[in-house]
Amino acid sequence: MSNSYHDTKAGRLSVETHGSGPPIFFWPSLFLDRSIFTSQIAHFSRSYHVVAVDGPGHGESGKSVSNLTIEDCADAVEEILTNLGIRRASFIGASWGGLVGIAVATKYPELVDRLAIIGSPLAAPDRWERLQGGILLILYSLFGGRERMMRTLLSQGIGSEFRRARSNDFDALVRRLARVPHRRRLPAMRAVMLERQDMLSCLAQLQIPVMLIRGKDDAFLSVEQFARQAAALPAAAVRVIPGSGHLPSLEKGEETTAVLVDLLRGSQDS
Repeated sequence: MSNSYHDTKAGRLSVETHGSGPPIFFWPSLFLDRSIFTSQIAHFSRSYHVVAVDGPGHGESGKSVSNLTIEDCADAVEEILTNLGIRRASFIGASWGGLVGIAVATKYPELVDRLAIIGSPLAAPDRWERLQGGILLILYSLFGGRERMMRTLLSQGIGSEFRRARSNDFDALVRRLARVPHRRRLPAMRAVMLERQDMLSCLAQLQIPVMLIRGKDDAFLSVEQFARQAAALPAAAVRVIPGSGHLPSLEKGEETTAVLVDLLRGSQDS
């Protein structure tokens, strides 16, 4: 394993690399860091070159640019891959990461071999979502540095099965996230919750294997929204992970790894 920092259009990003072989790039969900992919990194690093990033303002990465956009994040991926000498990679994105993956695949199609989109809200936010997001931004800017606030946010996203069966892991995650200066996350929150563009229309442009993944109990991506995503790209593989909320890569690591193996099968020959 090696760690490095990369100055990008989105900010100074922390990148962890493992293994050798066909490259896979991981981008995590809003509020969280690359540790949500621990199970997948451990599995794939045995036969792939794994690259996992902390998003701008998250984890070990530095402050993001103040007016961050999803396109800035896509540019950051291109810069990191160039710095690492990687010409083409599979992309695994959870929630925020799925939006970034689509942006990379449409702006830099030569860079992406296949794409997994995990629990990502791809439609532009409607008026009600913008109102809710605006209220959350205000509350988060005031109270986001407190463990209580992080516990509330994570409890909404992470399924009850994980919180009950792995309560110690959940508590440790809350404490770790609360230690990161919370206002660093605000630009990414605005970009994802308030300012994201409609990504559904971008799906039809993709000429690569795509897998859409949803936790069965995801409170942030409804069954209807997920069905619209599948309809927008009928060729996509569709998987639902039982017993998981918004973060199946964390909550159901083995099951999520198994469906990603299905997506990546054959990539070593492509």
